[in-house]
Amino acid sequence: MMIALLFQIFLFKITTALLDDLVGSYRVISDSSETFGKFVQFGDDVEFQYALQSIEGAVATRNEFSYIDAYAVIVDQEGLDSMMKQMENGIVTQINDDILRKPLFNQQMQSVDQSLHPDFSNRLLQEYNLDLIQIPEAHQYTKGEGVKVCIIDSGVDIQHFDLDTKTFSGLNTDSGLEWNIDLIPHGTHIAGIISAVHDNAFEVEGIAPDSDIFVVRVFENSSRGFEFASGLVKAVERCAIAGAKIINMSLGGFDSIDLEQRGFSSLVDRFGLLIVAAGGNNGFTAPPFYPASYEDVISVGAIDELKFRWFGSQAFVDIVAPGVEVLGLLGGTQSGFERKSGTSIACAHISGVAALLWSWNPSATLSEIKTALFNTAEVLGSGEGKDAEFGYGMVQAMCALIHINGGSSLEAGASIPLSCPPYNANIPLTPISTPQPTIPPTQQPTH
Repeated sequence: MMIALLFQIFLFKITTALLDDLVGSYRVISDSSETFGKFVQFGDDVEFQYALQSIEGAVATRNEFSYIDAYAVIVDQEGLDSMMKQMENGIVTQINDDILRKPLFNQQMQSVDQSLHPDFSNRLLQEYNLDLIQIPEAHQYTKGEGVKVCIIDSGVDIQHFDLDTKTFSGLNTDSGLEWNIDLIPHGTHIAGIISAVHDNAFEVEGIAPDSDIFVVRVFENSSRGFEFASGLVKAVERCAIAGAKIINMSLGGFDSIDLEQRGFSSLVDRFGLLIVAAGGNNGFTAPPFYPASYEDVISVGAIDELKFRWFGSQAFVDIVAPGVEVLGLLGGTQSGFERKSGTSIACAHISGVAALLWSWNPSATLSEIKTALFNTAEVLGSGEGKDAEFGYGMVQAMCALIHINGGSSLEAGASIPLSCPPYNANIPLTPISTPQPTIPPTQQPTH
């Protein structure tokens, strides 16, 4: 009797654990069964549990998005067919493929200079990226204190000797990924551009070194370097709940899905988030890159030290920043320094500058931050306004700070640089030109 009772308790626990992941009509899926990742929206008045129970086959839920009435699920063929039928009666209103997003790593040209680790004393090369976008001038007034930036990436190696561990925190995801480990590595380089320590023996200096960094790791390693689109929406949600104002996503893919865009837009509206994403590394004629090309996301392109477009930078970006052979941090087992090129790198520059702006004016709205970034960018394209190659132009940190200060100098008696455009509270609505390069791109490196 006791043995039978214990067996029933054991069986109940196993069943309960299964129901935590699988809801609806259950059956064992064999190893050979094909499954599909879907991003599904249900009707406004439909109870989710009722909706799933009405679906035949197997349905495993991954994430809930109550603010857009959606769930991320994995279904077998029978479950997918059943969901399609439920669209006829309004229980299911939309089914999107839950497509994959990847870090912009494999496409990046990179070179590792072993002489950079660990001694910089004999180096003569002056790093160009900070001077080009007015970071030394901006640092006279702010270094990003009081602002939290979220990095959604492959994790960050916080044991790197050029990062201040006190400014970092993060989230270990449900899949068990530890945020303070970077096995690809990719996120560590992004973190260094934003927040590498100043005034030490190393030449890498962050754009907003006094900002707080929150890390959500979504990429496991080089063999599993991807995340579902729904996972990115959930990651942004977690960043917002943690108090981040700026979201850096140096990642993406070619396909767009409506529920991913709606998820981002809803979170932007609810939390006032500035989402910054890499514009893509596949060349000027490549298709639009996502999530960068969504309406509520800033898309960033890459330029070199001569302000030429990097050969891989894609069209229809909003703004550009240095992204060619930029010196940064190398995480993981080979902790040191390396150079990377790509829109991932440029993306981190914009996130860092945005942190400076919000640090100087914590009460600024999202619209005011965007206006300051876009209206003060140095025009590099064919004329005033936004063009397909450079967007509004190259970010200028000091001019943007003056703009967020109402167009006034940041201290009494200080002059406004002549390079800064007149104050304008509105973003110019110049139509984007046909995607035709105006300046030859940086040639592809041979190394």
